[in-house]
Order: sequence, then C-alpha cells, then structure tokens
Amino acid sequence: MRITLDGRAMPHSFLIQSAGHASRRPLRSGIALCLACVLGSAPSLVPHQAQAQAQAQATTVQRIIAVVNSEIITEQELRARILLAIVISGLPDTTDTRQRIAPQVLRALIDERLEIQESKRLKLDADETDVDKAFDNIAQRNNMTRDQLTQFLGSRGVAAGLVRDQLRAQIDWIRVVQREVRPKVVVTEDQISLAMRAPNTANEEVRLSEILLPVYEPGQLKAVMEDARQLTQEVRNGANFNSVARQFSAAQSKDNGGDLGWVPVSSVLPDLQPIIGRLQPGQVSDPVETPVGIHIFYVSERRAAGAQAGQNDRNAVRQQLSQSQLERLAERYLRDLRRNAFIDIRASG
Repeated sequence: MRITLDGRAMPHSFLIQSAGHASRRPLRSGIALCLACVLGSAPSLVPHQAQAQAQAQATTVQRIIAVVNSEIITEQELRARILLAIVISGLPDTTDTRQRIAPQVLRALIDERLEIQESKRLKLDADETDVDKAFDNIAQRNNMTRDQLTQFLGSRGVAAGLVRDQLRAQIDWIRVVQREVRPKVVVTEDQISLAMRAPNTANEEVRLSEILLPVYEPGQLKAVMEDARQLTQEVRNGANFNSVARQFSAAQSKDNGGDLGWVPVSSVLPDLQPIIGRLQPGQVSDPVETPVGIHIFYVSERRAAGAQAGQNDRNAVRQQLSQSQLERLAERYLRDLRRNAFIDIRASG
C-alpha cells in the first residue's frame, strides 16, 4: 500500500524563464564556534560501562549534517526523512537507494528550514490546528482516520511527526508566497492578447507534471543528472511520479505532486517542445537540463488545443500566465533566501 501525500496544494504552470543558480555562503564564525562547542560537549562513554550500555549511548549522539542559519540538521533527521521519502514514493528500500537519494533529501530539508524560518520572520507560521487539518486531509484521501494513518506510518518505521513537519513547511511556504509574492504578479491585457495570438504549431495540449532537481553550483551538475536518471528509472519501474515529485522536486508544483495542469505544447521553451511533444500518456521523459536545474517530465493526458474553447479562453490564458509568473517569482524568492543564508553542509557517512 502506498500513501498519497496531497497536503495543501497550490497549482502552478510551467516555468518558462530562467532563474540563476543559488550560491552557498559560509557560516559566521560565531555560529561555527558555537557548534564546535556543542559537538565537543557531546556525552562521552565511560570506559568501565558495559559494552551494551556504551553502544546504546553512542546511538544518542547526534552528528550534525548541515547548519542552516542558526538551526541544525542532524544525521538522524536526514535518515528519518530518507525513510519517509522511500515509503511515500514507493522506491525500493535498499542501501543503494538510501545513498542515492540522500543529497536530494538533504537539499529539500535545507529548503524547508529556510521556508519555515522565513514564515516565522513574517509571523505567518502554521499552528497545530492547521497541520492537523492537512494531516486529516491526507488520511481522508487514503480512506483512513488520523489514528489509522499514524499506525500505518509507524508500522513502516515512520513517525507521524515527520509527515507533520513536511506539511508544516508546505503550509508556511504557501502563506509566504501568497502574501509576499502573489501581489507582485501582474498580467496585462496586452500579454494575454499576445499569448492568444501565438501560433500553436503543435496544436496540442498535455496534462503535464514535473520533477525539478536544483543545481546549486555548476560542479554539482553531473551528480544531480545521475540522481535524475536514477529517479527516472524508478518511475519507469513503477514508482508513482506524483509521490516522487512531492518528496524530491524543488519546483513550486511539488505540493501538487508536480502537476502543472493542461499546458499547450507551444507554450513551453522551444528546446523542450520536441521532448514534451512526443511523450504519450503514461510516459516519462529522460532528464533534461533546463535554466533552473534538471527536469523530468511526465504526461498523463493529451488533447487537441482548443478542446475547451469558449468565452472563458481569455480567463484561462490569464490564469496560466499568472501562475507561470507566480512560480518564477516564488523560485526567485527562495533562491534569494538560499543566497543570503549561512549554510554549512558537512560530509556524511
């Protein structure tokens, strides 16, 4: 059985303009020194203790994997989120899978920390009631009660708190985007008219979904591309694309399982039109480098362009342009948070 994490979704359209790579800045020396003290004060094992007790104590030592501003991500947190990703996405629970997805899971954890920190700064952070509602929605969509979902996750070694933390980050970020980004979205009548006059050479629309793996630094491109190839293969082997997108994608559409809705093939980047245009329902693309990272695309349906033609066409174009602009601005906002943050990623293993 696979659990579907729908949470609270906000629709988005395909990103059609470039966003630059985010940079990683070093920690302030004061924070680094503070963490050194924390690590140095970790409980040491008494030589005369029994071996079993020593091993039990050793498991409580929390090794720091990353620091995001003043907050830490521990090895235990990373391992727990890797397990959650495997359970939700349906990936095989093997050592190879865990090692392979660890970088993407860590990147997602870092982004979540930044999103939650920003929501707290703006006093927009979700309370327990908000998270309860989102958790209950997931249970209902999977025909379970809250207790049944908690028990199901527990039976697979996943604490319900992990899912709640992920939902909290999603709610927080949606609130930030709605307050700080959406008011900046402006779509003019001229833009709508121009879009409606654009020739639809493909004469088709596709129900498109995406997975975006970010490339924060140019040196990461090869490794991220290999991660994308592995995820693509897992989807082709039967993993649910939308579940994988929710766990690994960095695009704003991840909260909606990567779903971008109906997209005219002619509206995407010219280099991507042949790739997306030849995908048949149920097919997933090979990974492709785009201006914002590495993309994987999935087409669930196709239809002739204009199949929904009518008096609401102009409103539909307005909505598509608005969502596309919202996604670009939201990703730019998050990119700036990354650029201005103090992030220290430490070797694991």
